[in-house]
Amino acid sequence: MLNLKPSKPIYFELFSKNGQAISQAARILKETVNDMSKLETNMATLKRIESEGDEITRQLLDELNSALITPFDREDVFRLAQFLDDILDYIYGTADRMILYRATEPTQCVKELAEVLADVCARVEKAVCLLNKVSANQEEIVKLCREINSLESRGDAIFRAGIQSLFDTAKDPMDFIRWKEIYEHMEHLLDLCEDVGDVLKGVVLKYA
Repeated sequence: MLNLKPSKPIYFELFSKNGQAISQAARILKETVNDMSKLETNMATLKRIESEGDEITRQLLDELNSALITPFDREDVFRLAQFLDDILDYIYGTADRMILYRATEPTQCVKELAEVLADVCARVEKAVCLLNKVSANQEEIVKLCREINSLESRGDAIFRAGIQSLFDTAKDPMDFIRWKEIYEHMEHLLDLCEDVGDVLKGVVLKYA
């Protein structure tokens, strides 16, 4: 059944909640790779945040399916909701892989990628929280998206250097495999954040 009443506030509220969850999860991942004694406790927290994010995404998609009027293009609403959900899944998945692969001593590359990720996700949070007044906030949103792109490029450089270091220094093939997989997982996380930035820039161009 279609909902003919405008429901803009619920979209923005849910996007903001997911943005906040992403930033919190990224900070927890950064904390974890710098102090692996907190892994078990932080994994439980990350799982809770990831599950809450799934529920937020479900609410967003239910609203999208039932509403005739949306705050901006339906495809953009869907893509933004999906990318935000994927980011949370991948943050949890990064920590989970460290357990599965027995990666108990994070490399410098992992620590640096986690730091960049926390910085990127902080900007994702700020940008999605500004969507409720996109016209008034267009310059700040675009600025944040540029910073997201810049940080993603920095993450790419860290990733490439990390892979090269593995080829040069990894003596155990299993070490090479486990860390390469984790590096690639984290690099994809940064790509997802850049995807969010691209959607947000598109929204600004269309509606600001």
